[in-house]
Amino acid sequence: SLLAKRLGVKEEAVFDTLAHLKEKRTKPPSSAAAAPSKPKLSAEDLLMGIILKKPAKIKEVQTQIKVYDIINKELQEIYSHLLKLYNQSNQDILSRLKKGMNRQTQNKVDDLILVIDRLEKTEEDFETDFPQLVAKIKGNNRETLKSYYAEEIKKAESKNDLVRLKILIKEFQDAISK
Repeated sequence: SLLAKRLGVKEEAVFDTLAHLKEKRTKPPSSAAAAPSKPKLSAEDLLMGIILKKPAKIKEVQTQIKVYDIINKELQEIYSHLLKLYNQSNQDILSRLKKGMNRQTQNKVDDLILVIDRLEKTEEDFETDFPQLVAKIKGNNRETLKSYYAEEIKKAESKNDLVRLKILIKEFQDAISK
């Protein structure tokens, strides 16, 4: 079949998969499947989803959230590209973003947009949530920084390494003032 040729698999595999899918569809849904739970999303996921859905929001957030404020590395990469593309031109950002990313990251972008679409929230809800998400990300970043530097300073103190201690305190002050 044409599908098997395009996928580069044997026809039997295509027919077996289709038969398996048909079996799944004909089974009655269980009570657990009838009421799917909403996925747990981090503040970063939600913020990124909103920005991807409404790229004009980048203007509001780019002065408040820096790339290093995003802890999740994949979201950090997406955010970095978004900022770069937005600063070049705010036209057609989503398609330009996807062109420059690998398949896994493209899927993550699509998933974030899909989750935002599935949330039962109004435009007003997103407007209310947006500043709260920004504040939460900033707060999470500060807590992460505090924990990291507290641990590093503790290590330097235990080794009586005054030079390292001074460097860490200066780095911490610089990081927290950003």
